[in-house]
Amino acid sequence: MTVTTDAFIAEVKQLITLPAVQSRFTNPNFFSFGNRKMKDSVVPVIHSLTAEFFVTRSDVEIIPNQTVYPIPPRAMGRKLREIKLKNPNNNRSDLPQIAIEREQFYRASSLPAGFFFYGDRIEIVPTPTAEGYMLQMWWFIPPGLMVPTTDAAVVQSINVDDVTVVSLPSTLAIGRDVDFIAGQAGNSCLGIDAEIINITGNTLTFDVGAVPTDLAAGDYISIAGTSPVLQIPDDAVPYLVTLTAMEMLGAISDYEGMDRLKETRDDQKKNLMLLLEPRAEGEPIPLINDYGFIGGPRRGVWGAWGYI
Repeated sequence: MTVTTDAFIAEVKQLITLPAVQSRFTNPNFFSFGNRKMKDSVVPVIHSLTAEFFVTRSDVEIIPNQTVYPIPPRAMGRKLREIKLKNPNNNRSDLPQIAIEREQFYRASSLPAGFFFYGDRIEIVPTPTAEGYMLQMWWFIPPGLMVPTTDAAVVQSINVDDVTVVSLPSTLAIGRDVDFIAGQAGNSCLGIDAEIINITGNTLTFDVGAVPTDLAAGDYISIAGTSPVLQIPDDAVPYLVTLTAMEMLGAISDYEGMDRLKETRDDQKKNLMLLLEPRAEGEPIPLINDYGFIGGPRRGVWGAWGYI
C-alpha cells in the first residue's frame, strides 16, 4: 500500500489530537518534524538490519589515466555498499578495497585491481589505461524528503522520452532535476536526477535514455531528493508517525502526551525489527571465504612480492 504525505499528516494529527482546522502547526511543520525523525531514527533502524532496503547502483565510466572518482552525491553516510569492475562485455568482477599503505604495490596491470577511499572520493589502482570499462557502484540512497502531493506529478502516459502527467505542478520547470518514483508499495526510485529539457502543456521531455523503461502510469515525478509518498516499508510508517507525534508534542511542551506514546514507540520499534529481518526467511546467506580454497579465485593481482 502506498502511503502519501497527506495520509501521513492525517495519522500524526490523530495522535496529537489536533482539530482539522488549527493554526498551531502548518503542513510544512509536519514535514519538517517527520523528515527529521525519518533521518535520525527510522532510516538508521531499517539500515541496521542489513537487509539492503536502500541499496541502489550506478555505473561510472573509467577514463584512461584517471584514478580518482567521486562517491555518488546522494549516497547515504557518504559510503558505498560495494564496487565492481564491469568490462566492455558487461561481465562483472569484484574490485576489493585495499589499505592505503599498500597502494604502491598495485602496479602489475593496466586494469583496476582495487580501490581505497580518498576523502569524499575513491581512488583506483593501478592507473587504468584500457577503454570501455565501468565502475559499478552499489550505494545506499536515503528516502526522499516528504513534500505535499501537490508538489509532484502523477504519470499518465509515456512515449519514449516524453512523459505526460495528469497535472503539472508549479515546482516542475525546465532545467529542474527530478526523480521518477514508483507508485506501488515500497515507492522506490526508478530513476534519479533526470533533467527536464522541455515542457509542452502537461508533457515533460527528458534526454534520450533518461526515462526509466519500467516507468508506468500512476508513478510519480518529483523534484530530485523529494517524494510525495513515504519511501520506507509500509510497516515502518506507524513507527515514524509515533516518533513525529512525540517530537511535535515536545515542541509544545506537552510532556504528558509524549510519555503516553513512549511505550507505543518502543513496541513499534521492537516489532518492526522482528518483522523486517530476515528479509528472506527461508534463504539464509551462506558464509563463504572468498580467499579460501573453495571460495573461488583470489581477488587481487600478482605483484613483485607475490599475490597482493
